[in-house]
Amino acid sequence: MQFLRQRVFFGCVLAWILLILSLLLVLDKYKVLFYNKICSFGYKFFEGSKNILGEIMSTFAWSVTAGFIAMCGYIPYLRSIWKKTGEPATSTWIVWLALDIVSFLGMYARDEINGLMVAFNVGAATTLTLSLWTYGFTKWKLLDTVCVSISALGIVLWIFTDNPTVAIALSIFSGLIGSIPTFVSTWIDPTKEDALAWAMFCVACIPGLLAVSEWDFDKYAAPVLAMIIETVMVFLIFVKPKIISKK
Repeated sequence: MQFLRQRVFFGCVLAWILLILSLLLVLDKYKVLFYNKICSFGYKFFEGSKNILGEIMSTFAWSVTAGFIAMCGYIPYLRSIWKKTGEPATSTWIVWLALDIVSFLGMYARDEINGLMVAFNVGAATTLTLSLWTYGFTKWKLLDTVCVSISALGIVLWIFTDNPTVAIALSIFSGLIGSIPTFVSTWIDPTKEDALAWAMFCVACIPGLLAVSEWDFDKYAAPVLAMIIETVMVFLIFVKPKIISKK
């Protein structure tokens, strides 16, 4: 039964990835017709929220807040690895670090530095280093090899493609594929991940989105991808065990 649940979960994740990619490609093909209609509500909500919250804090302040919360989240996470109470999926952090670096360089080129991504770069590099120091590659499985290989291909295509929408779709694809080992590991045993850390990562994504200056896909794609990943992890750590315990 546990084996079946793992395969069902893995299949659902792949289905969502294919759905997201399909929607992105459709939007790219018919963006003149659909973009304003589909994104108008999100645009108005986003801009309206920013206008209201902008009276409280500036974009820079939201960026700093996101980075600060995310960095605080890495404290319990790194502590759990050091004490060997947490077992991060090394393959996932390799992919996340590569994506974070490329995303950060793209933001730097556009002068759109987001504190959230700065924190994720520093945190991912530190997490990967400590994970390799503590566990090495002893936990590496076939799933890790497959996901890293697919993600690496997606990252290479992302870097060299000339189509901005396709490039972003590839980055999202790579990020989600690279996250699968962590999703599967957390699905099997949520205690391998630090609950407080992931809760803080998820909270950090909110000011991270508010720090985006304009409602452009290439500017908010990275924070949105982070929000998706953190939300899935929060669900697997906090919600899923309660659902199973009630059965």
